[in-house]
Amino acid sequence: MKLLIVDHKDCVGCNICELVCSAFHEKKFNPALSRIRVIGHDKASLDIPFICFHCEAPVCEKVCPVNAISRDPESGLVNVDYKKCIHCSLCIIKCPYHGFFKDPFGKTIKCDLCGGDPPQCVKYCPSNAIKYVEKSPETTLQKKQSMNFLLKTLRKHAFVKEAIASLAKG
Repeated sequence: MKLLIVDHKDCVGCNICELVCSAFHEKKFNPALSRIRVIGHDKASLDIPFICFHCEAPVCEKVCPVNAISRDPESGLVNVDYKKCIHCSLCIIKCPYHGFFKDPFGKTIKCDLCGGDPPQCVKYCPSNAIKYVEKSPETTLQKKQSMNFLLKTLRKHAFVKEAIASLAKG
């Protein structure tokens, strides 16, 4: 099994991840269609990528009223069955890591790891801030640290909350 790890401190805010993601999924260079979003703030010198962490116990799976979200126990992929999804936004509201988004057309979207190895954001990240690595005790700890850093940053900086609110609307 592999883990997606984001080292938020290494993100340089180039937004290449957003562009390659949207190009891969939608055949368009449009960050609003991306399954990863980067929020930047020059005064705080922060660039924060938001992406689904494919949690071991995903809250989104529990709150989905139509059971459209599931986690594959072998691959660890948290997947959305878009034939079932009613785009109610409960996953967006409840995900503590803000890994779900609305696209400009009102569709709920999230990272699907590009269906392969490596995901496009990992492949093209020039600062190596996004990694897709074999699961081990060390990488599991790195992932937890990354998730905790994100939660701490969310509590500390009000501008991040405002930006996330706008992302959730599409």
